[in-house]
Amino acid sequence: MAGWLEQARTGEGLGCLPVQLACVSDSLQLGDFAGPLWRSGFGLALKRQLPALFDLLFAEQARLGRLYALHTPTAQVQPGQPFTLGFTLFGPASAHAQLCVQAFAALGALGLGRARGLFRVESAQVAGASAPFWQASHGLTAWPRPLPAAHWLARAHPARGLRLHLRSPLRIKDHNQLCHTLDAPQLVRRLHGRLGQLCDAAGEAFPLSEAELAAQRQAAEALRLGPVQLNWRNIARRSSRSQQHMVFGGLTGQLELHGELSPLTGLLALGEVLQLGGKTTFGFGCMHAEWLD
Repeated sequence: MAGWLEQARTGEGLGCLPVQLACVSDSLQLGDFAGPLWRSGFGLALKRQLPALFDLLFAEQARLGRLYALHTPTAQVQPGQPFTLGFTLFGPASAHAQLCVQAFAALGALGLGRARGLFRVESAQVAGASAPFWQASHGLTAWPRPLPAAHWLARAHPARGLRLHLRSPLRIKDHNQLCHTLDAPQLVRRLHGRLGQLCDAAGEAFPLSEAELAAQRQAAEALRLGPVQLNWRNIARRSSRSQQHMVFGGLTGQLELHGELSPLTGLLALGEVLQLGGKTTFGFGCMHAEWLD
């Protein structure tokens, strides 16, 4: 981590491409969070159809800096019902959004889980865009382009109150111990670390200067913690490699922060795209900032 911090400099930096898939379940039925299952299915579809892209996203040497994150459904998936699935690609991986869409479409036809639940991908669009870039009925209609981290970091606006929703388990460590609480300084440190890790993995410039980093840390230290409603949730996963069952968990729920939040609004907007903590490739660390004022 020291490398990116010592060499921090102003620039647009890391390219990010957040994609949302509009899907419909045919026979797929899942509980309110099945991130590990989605990750396994995505990897299986890539390995079967696009082995070169599988190597880029899943290769063993990429373990410390995966160039993608999954944003899996956080509500139940029921047959006959629509649902939204998402993924974000970083750095050089962002050139392969269409291939990832094809992988998820292939997974829908193959079936997910032991019951081989089927689903259809009907369209794909860049998050926040007004129109899809791919439709099942028309194919590719536009070429999706990544946006630099600066696009989100520039979203500064006056704010005095924040309710942070942890939409999927947040798994972070401090002194090699899992954290069961979260406060503003820790949140900002982790966002800086997540951004730095991805920049290192992608080989792209870190987009914040030393002065900006210091200002954000100082702003976080001055915030007051409001009502906290956090719970620990364990998620079971069966490893396709070792065939063993594993359990890992993270924080879910929400907390409020109050004070001068203006220096942090852009960083938190970027955090929604990056996701936070460990296991982001399993759909962990999805968060949403609700501005109270």
